[in-house]
Formats: sequence, C-alpha cells, structure tokens
Amino acid sequence: MSTQTGQVEADTTVTAFDTLTPRIIQFQGKRSCIRLEDVYWNILEDAAREKKLKFNELVHSYYHDPRGERNKTAFLRCQAVEWLSGQVEAAHEQLHLKNSELHSILKVTVQPAFVFSKMQSVSRHNQGFHDWIKEHIGARAGAMDQSKLRVSFRRSYTALMDLLDENNGSILNEQVTILMPGYVFPIRINLVKLDSSNDQDQLFLGIINPGE
Repeated sequence: MSTQTGQVEADTTVTAFDTLTPRIIQFQGKRSCIRLEDVYWNILEDAAREKKLKFNELVHSYYHDPRGERNKTAFLRCQAVEWLSGQVEAAHEQLHLKNSELHSILKVTVQPAFVFSKMQSVSRHNQGFHDWIKEHIGARAGAMDQSKLRVSFRRSYTALMDLLDENNGSILNEQVTILMPGYVFPIRINLVKLDSSNDQDQLFLGIINPGE
C-alpha cells in the first residue's frame, strides 16, 4: 500500500500461516518441541481422530528415522498434506460412485436443490437451483463454477449434526448462506442428511424454501 509521501506500507494482515504454535511431540521415544502453523496441527489432529489414535501414536506410525536426521517440522507438514490429499481423493471417488443416485434425487426435486459435502462445497445442483442463482446474478450464472460454491451455517457443524440426529436426519427452515466469488445469498433451506457409508464424506441435500 502506498502513502501520500510515496512510501510503501507493509501489509500487516495476519493469516493462519503467520503464527507458529509449539507442541512437545515424541519421536521414537524422544521428546521434541515442534513449532507448526495451527492449520497443520488441525489437519494432523483430524488424521489422528480418523485413525482412532492418540496424537503421539499417529506420529509414531508415520515416523521412522533411526539416525534422527530428518527435519521433524518439515516431515509433519508433509504428512499433513499427504493425509489431506488422500481425503480429497477418497471423497472424489465416493462422490463418483454416488453420481447416478444424486442425479436421480435432484431430478425429482422440483424446488431449487443442491448437494454438498461435509466440507460444505456444492458438488451437484438441479436446474431449479441454477435458475435461482441466475435470478440473483443474471447472465454470469451460465458460467457458474459449482466447485466454487460454498455453504455456511448459522450453527456450528457439530451443533448442526446433533440437530439432524435429533430430528431423524432432516431440519426445516435452517438459515444458511450460499457463497461464491463476489456474491453472498442468505437463505433458508430444508436440510436432509443423505445416507453415507463414510462419515468423513457425509453428503447433504439442501432444498431452498419457496419464496426465498
């Protein structure tokens, strides 16, 4: 950013990658202080939960370095990225298997509807949803990239799942926001949890309420 005197001001915006959080981790029985960005710690914690391991057990399952020569911080970052990449690939495979089923669901749904995953990205939508978006943004809807559509909730994801479980997998009139580059659409939808054999790739059907 330039000032009136022509000087350039430093960008002081803090991101998730600017702060390092230290943790004491055991590598092959030896304790080490590792400093990592929170985003990597969070991914590794998700990996441990998915594998039903304690955090140090997860590290032990990954790490094998008899001479102790590996950079432990870089190693953990690589493991986090590798696990996350595997999750994305598995989600794509699971979604591919469900394509025909999802297509049928959307085809018979008259109201604007869309399918989205636990990651809250829209993976499928029907013509009614496309038309609904077009009403809001006009001609640009023709080039709509559904991979960039995101859904955010008024409730936390955990609270939402608890509410769905309490109501046999469906919620009426839930407040959500559809996000896409340059546009924000606050709406209310009827939300249905679709059957899934993999909780890590849970799919949901959102049906926009009439009049929204």
